[in-house]
Amino acid sequence: MSDLLYKAMTWGYPEEIPISLGCLPAMWIQLGGEMQRFAREYPDFFPNPPSAERVRETLAGRYKQGTWADEWGCVWNNAHDGMDAIPVGHPVPNREDILTLEIPKNRDGSLPHGLMYLRLLDLRGFEEAMLDFAEECDELQILIDKVLEYNCIQIECALPHTGEIMFFGDDLGMQTGLAIGPEKWRKYMKPCFAKMYGMVHQAGKLVYMHTDGCIWEIMPDL
Repeated sequence: MSDLLYKAMTWGYPEEIPISLGCLPAMWIQLGGEMQRFAREYPDFFPNPPSAERVRETLAGRYKQGTWADEWGCVWNNAHDGMDAIPVGHPVPNREDILTLEIPKNRDGSLPHGLMYLRLLDLRGFEEAMLDFAEECDELQILIDKVLEYNCIQIECALPHTGEIMFFGDDLGMQTGLAIGPEKWRKYMKPCFAKMYGMVHQAGKLVYMHTDGCIWEIMPDL
């Protein structure tokens, strides 16, 4: 898959179209028998299909039922094993809290989904973050700088241990467009992605970015 993807990204005419298919662990837990039959019918998508028992035993992080805090202090809750967690506790609900927020101490090269734009929403809460973008308060840029600094540190830690492609994920769009609009995305977010991905390019590697939502307005920027 990685060789095919690299060829596709570099216009190298891959022998096959590189695709992948993923699903939440809950699919294997709740529909184990049906998923096993599906995997046998389409082995290219599921070369090593897990059993429901195996999935339950190996659940970790945001896919495990319960409440936990990430490295930033965002509190996440998951109601059911195998589903995805949602942020329910935001460590900087007030703008003045941003001034004393410290970036995490860990330096493990971790670059989870939602590392930049969504991280701002997780830290502030969606409504507060939208007000920050709408009013363009000074604290917004301070928070952005702190999250970007941490991400750059983690990218620097991860680069020596990655292959030819470095993978990122951050959902930028809503159903019909960007919540903050393309102009404010270009003003506040585009410089962040340019700096992060520039580090990867300077190291001679390619960037693969996953994003959800309607983002056609900023596709040329990306």
